[in-house]
Amino acid sequence: MRKIMAILLVLLLTTAMMGACSFKSIDEEGVEDVTPTQAQPNREPISSVMSTQEKENELGEKMAMVIYFADNEATMLVSEKRFIPKKEITDMEMAAQMAMQKLFQGPISGELTLPFPKDVPIPTVNLDDNMAVVDLAQAFVAKHPGGSAGETLTVYSMVNTLTALQGIDMVKFTLEGEEISAFKGHLDFSEPFTMNTELMQQDELK
Repeated sequence: MRKIMAILLVLLLTTAMMGACSFKSIDEEGVEDVTPTQAQPNREPISSVMSTQEKENELGEKMAMVIYFADNEATMLVSEKRFIPKKEITDMEMAAQMAMQKLFQGPISGELTLPFPKDVPIPTVNLDDNMAVVDLAQAFVAKHPGGSAGETLTVYSMVNTLTALQGIDMVKFTLEGEEISAFKGHLDFSEPFTMNTELMQQDELK
């Protein structure tokens, strides 16, 4: 019996010693250093500053036009901006004609309205130094409902829109190429018009 116990004890000690050697071997050699797959380089997010700069660069290639429409109560003029690619504008006369087209296309805001009849020919615009000459069609005059307030808003929507362009200080009106002294009897057309700031809302004034 004692002999059997002695044999078992020897086997246990041998097993323990082999395990210890195994652990020592691992501890001495160390665990193999496995290098992970190289991470992709961080991509810098586009900052708000960059976005703003890109927007400024884009706007730098466009010409800002201030177009004046009547408010819904037909008492004041309120502006909207349009941005036109500079490559589409070869000179100031073209810019003036483009501004007139944008005016006659009407406002974007539902709180504004056209200050003249719809479906009338867009007046042509020519420049004479710092003065824009706007030639009205007979149909434009014939379809206009008249009235002092209506005539004033109609005229100054065109005048303020054109004089908002750099280099245009005044506006003269003709009818079918001929000079006129009146439109609907409330304003004097014998002299050129200049920008009317009294019709503009206070927040429009700088």
